[in-house]
Amino acid sequence: YVAEHSPAGRRGEFTSWIDAVGADRTVFGSDTGQATSPHPADIYRTVAGLLLEAGASEEDVRKMTVDNAAVLLA
Repeated sequence: YVAEHSPAGRRGEFTSWIDAVGADRTVFGSDTGQATSPHPADIYRTVAGLLLEAGASEEDVRKMTVDNAAVLLA
């Protein structure tokens, strides 16, 4: 896990992408879970917190981390 690729270091990128396409067209996923990486649930908690701090609504965070992916996989 490399600090410069941490979610906190990329908050501006996340919010600019979301602003460009909207929460309805955004899906957050992760490839963490390797022995040397944080647990995926920890990453999701971190990203959700950063998005909320940046002004995203709880509804939009849920869309981007749960609902939108569920629609794609249905």
